Parts: sequence; C-alpha cells; structure tokens
Amino acid sequence: MLCFCCSVYYGQQQYIAYFTPPTDFSDYSFSIYGPSLDVMDNSGLPRSCTFYNGLYTTPAVAMYSKNNMIDAQAQTLAYSYDSLIFKFKVKTSGYAKNFRIRGEFLQNIGNFPYSLTKDYSGLDSINVRFKVGFITVNPFNWKVWLEKQDTTLNNFTVSLSNLDVKGFLHYNSAGINESVNSKNYVSYNNEALFFDEKWMNKKYWINDIYGKIICSGIVNSLKVQINLENGMYILNTDQFSQKMMISSN
Repeated sequence: MLCFCCSVYYGQQQYIAYFTPPTDFSDYSFSIYGPSLDVMDNSGLPRSCTFYNGLYTTPAVAMYSKNNMIDAQAQTLAYSYDSLIFKFKVKTSGYAKNFRIRGEFLQNIGNFPYSLTKDYSGLDSINVRFKVGFITVNPFNWKVWLEKQDTTLNNFTVSLSNLDVKGFLHYNSAGINESVNSKNYVSYNNEALFFDEKWMNKKYWINDIYGKIICSGIVNSLKVQINLENGMYILNTDQFSQKMMISSN
C-alpha cells in the first residue's frame, strides 16, 4: 500500500492520475494466445477465465487488455510520470502446474515495450502489483497475461478483481499550461465559473493539487456555481487547463 504524507516533494507538487474506476476489468478486452487454445473467458463478474484439460507440453494463455489509456491533465503538468502502478487481485480454483502472471506494458502506442513477470505456484488468492517507472504521459496499453504452461486438471479457473491503476508525477506549479490572455481562459470568482457561449454542452472538471477530481459536469449555463474550500485548484476543459486560487478572506 502506498502512503503519501504531504503534497510537497522537493519543492514540487504531487499529482496522481486515476485510471480506474471501473475496478472489475469489465471494460477490458479478452484474447487467447496458443498454441493451446483450451481457455475460455467466462461471463459475469468478477472477470474470470477457465483453462480446460489440454496438452501437457503446450502453453495456453488468456490475455486481458486495455488500449489508449491516457490522462490529458497529466500532459499539462509534466512530460512523464514518476511511475505507473498496476494492482489487482487474483483468485484461483482447481489445479495448474507452472502457472504465471505477466504484465505487459506498451507506451506511446507501439513503441518501447516493457514487460514484467511474476511467477506463482499453488496460489489461492493473492494481490499482484506491477510498477513501471519514468513513463511518458502519452497514451499507453496495458495487458495481463495468465499463462498455464503445463498440466491442467479440474478446469483451472482464474478470477480477476480489485483493479487499481494510478500514475504518479511531480511538477512545478509554474509549469501548468495557462495564459491569462488565452482565448480559452475561463473567468471565475470564489462562488462561480463564468463560461462563454462556446463552452455550452462541453465537459469541465476541477482537480485539487493531489490530482483528485473535486467536481465535474457539462456546461449548461454561462454561470456555474462552485463550492470550494480555500486553496489552489486546476480547472480543466478538453482544450485547456488553468490554475484557480480560491480565497474567501
């Protein structure tokens, strides 16, 4: 478990990108890699697959993956994450010899492959954690490989749950991409945001300095009420990010 005691790191702000929820692999695609194809994705949640009795000498691999994962706000703060942390829970039933779990990371859609492997034997329930360091804030792909490499008996089933994917980075507050004279700048005071007509029906959201989304919505009025405590925030739209300083004093 990661613990963060304060928001300052060597004079910088820490930002956390939240790539989940959902936390149940429901939006991940499923595929099979052989040569043995004796594995099936099961319906329902938690997400699970079953390896059936197949050849002893050929591996069967089930793969759960999601592509083009990105946090646009991170791109306005820094050029790379300090790290990406992938955590999930694995629960098995039945028997499989030489079963292993592999995490495959692919950054920038097709370049710089980065793979990590963890091997387990005789597990019933275990928490898995993969960490990838110094990673671009561009889109990335993530894939979980479940590999049965030898004997399988009693229809070996693997369930996945408790998915948690986060990106961590540090940035100087002066590095936020904003300009008071920008045509995309949104005016505000301590009680409201003031949008131009061009923002109607567009999405907006506000992060605190930790990266947590405090509020979000669709612009349906030129004046949107806000209720924020004193402090610094980041107002985001699809085209722009800007600092907000709230002070009621």
